[in-house]
Amino acid sequence: MNNCKVLFSVITAVFIYTISCSADMISSKNFFTANEIKLARNGEFLTSVSLTGKGAVQSGGVENTSPVRCSYISVSPSDYDMVAVEKGFFYMESNSFNRQKIFNSLTDFYKLKGMSYYSQTSGSNSILILDSYKTPSPYDYIKENNKDKSIPESALSHFVIKDNRLGLLAFKSEFIRSGDNFIMINTSTGTSSRFGMKIFYPGDYRIYKILIYDKNFKGYFFYTVQFMKVRSSIISKIELIKPESFGNRVRAESIHFLKGIGIDRSGKLTAFK
Repeated sequence: MNNCKVLFSVITAVFIYTISCSADMISSKNFFTANEIKLARNGEFLTSVSLTGKGAVQSGGVENTSPVRCSYISVSPSDYDMVAVEKGFFYMESNSFNRQKIFNSLTDFYKLKGMSYYSQTSGSNSILILDSYKTPSPYDYIKENNKDKSIPESALSHFVIKDNRLGLLAFKSEFIRSGDNFIMINTSTGTSSRFGMKIFYPGDYRIYKILIYDKNFKGYFFYTVQFMKVRSSIISKIELIKPESFGNRVRAESIHFLKGIGIDRSGKLTAFK
């Protein structure tokens, strides 16, 4: 009987936790510890990366390194070789002008071209995204929001990037707006190859970004999670990939996004040296 009560409590807790991360109830407390909130508000980027067979690294004082499970982030980390989490905060009031800037920065795929990162191989800043463009798809759609016509309630689109290490990568991009909060889910599509070896199958690379507005602090907490499977055993053994390298790639995306909304945090481009 006691075991049944324990099981019921666990199931109830999981249910309540999932509901707490639903579209209408997103809160920074779902994704940040109390100390992480303080660090993020002070300008820290909190980064954690684990890579099968190569260990894990952290920076910025991150405490909760496990990806949050919610209605948007539903995949299991155990199914992926690389799991990266990054958290931060930027001051920006939620008004129509600023929300439009955020939407544009999230969805202007052409401007991903030229994204830079700190390359441990060269020991300097290098171009990460060599090219980027939107691709038409019969599945693309835009669901209008009656309250704010300038930003859709949700949208689906497709784009391709040319990564300096991983080659051409195609993605399906899902955008969702929930009040003042924004959710972006990019999922790899098709099969990608590099050096004649298979790197990705559909769904092998997933990027989740959640922006949570806090009216008390007048700014947005952002939470990014990246999952990746490594299909080639040869690539996984060489120095092409390691947790620090992925950490710098995740950081590059954060810096590039912030630049798109007029916030210069280039001094934090290097997560790991």
